[in-house]
Amino acid sequence: MKSTNTLLVAMIALGMTTITSAESSIRGTVSNRTSIENAANTAIGERARANMGSTAIKDSDIRGTVSNQSTIENAANTAIGTDAEANMGSMRVENSNIRGTVSNTTTIRNAANTAIGERATANMGSTSIKNSDIRGTVTNRADITNAANTAIGANAEANMGSVSVE
Repeated sequence: MKSTNTLLVAMIALGMTTITSAESSIRGTVSNRTSIENAANTAIGERARANMGSTAIKDSDIRGTVSNQSTIENAANTAIGTDAEANMGSMRVENSNIRGTVSNTTTIRNAANTAIGERATANMGSTSIKNSDIRGTVTNRADITNAANTAIGANAEANMGSVSVE
């Protein structure tokens, strides 16, 4: 397990920027800021995950703020495979313990997000929380125009501008 006393990750990029935190202990702020334009991001394979302008937290202990702020225009994000998952301008928290704030703010224009496969999940401008303990505030703000979000497969789930807690 990685341990950090204070972490400030600020990413301002013109490409597909994603923050992934796995098996970490963080005290402070995790922040992802992205601006993506005229881009394509694809993951193909059995455990495929395509993340575009997204933040993924897994098996972590966080005390502080986790924020994702994305502007995505004229873009395509695709995941194809058995456990395919496509995340565009989204926040995913899994098996984690967070004390503080989880915030996702996204603007998406003229974009397509697609997941194809047995456990396909497509998240666009959404926050997905699974098997996690969060004490604090969860906010999701999405402004989505001229966009398609599609999940195809036996366990397909498509979330657009949503908060999903399992």
